[in-house]
Amino acid sequence: GQLDFFTDIKGREHDGVQVKPGVFATLNSIALYKWGRANFELGVNTVEDAYAIFSEFKAREIGEREKGYIKMGFEKDWDK
Repeated sequence: GQLDFFTDIKGREHDGVQVKPGVFATLNSIALYKWGRANFELGVNTVEDAYAIFSEFKAREIGEREKGYIKMGFEKDWDK
């Protein structure tokens, strides 16, 4: 439950929204960012560990684009 940012956006994953002035993303990208951030806040040690958790959660290998947004969330890039 705490890490499920995907159920609420089902069917709207590719809708775009403004994250902050000049930064736009899809709802799926935002969910991935939130996943990375939540992992950091829960005390996951490294972004690589967050990737492994995501891969297990989705029961598949993680893609490069997914890794990018998870890393951004883990490092709180949009909060800077």
